[in-house]
Amino acid sequence: MVSIQNRGGTVKKSLITDDTDIGSSLTNYHLTNLMGAGLVERTDEDEHEGIPREGYTYQITDKGEEVLEVALEDYETTPVESRDIRRRFEKLEGRAESLEQQNQKLVAKVDELTEENERFEGRIEELTKENERLEGRIDDMRDANSKLWEDVQSLK
Repeated sequence: MVSIQNRGGTVKKSLITDDTDIGSSLTNYHLTNLMGAGLVERTDEDEHEGIPREGYTYQITDKGEEVLEVALEDYETTPVESRDIRRRFEKLEGRAESLEQQNQKLVAKVDELTEENERFEGRIEELTKENERLEGRIDDMRDANSKLWEDVQSLK
């Protein structure tokens, strides 16, 4: 957008590519995103004659002017500084994506461990009930043994 602004607000794509040093494909990608956000618009009227040699003509929309004005005012950046900021931002964005992927792996591991923990808790609950049942049987056997002992003693 700075390239368009620096060239009077309306400019051919080839000049934007020259100004930004990012290549034609990446320029197309950014222009498509900027148009999608309503910040830039294509001004060529007749699409039936094919793409002009120098590319379509683009201009900044009113919304784009507002966004660009705030961006340049807030950071007081020149086009060169803007490029440096963009590169740093892209580097940070790459790091953020990497951290997000690591986080997703860790979340998956936590989910896996949570499921395993729930299985263990279920098994512990089953074993606790079985233990209580066996302790009850032991108590019953002790009572029966005690009764038997009393019966044997009474027979003597």
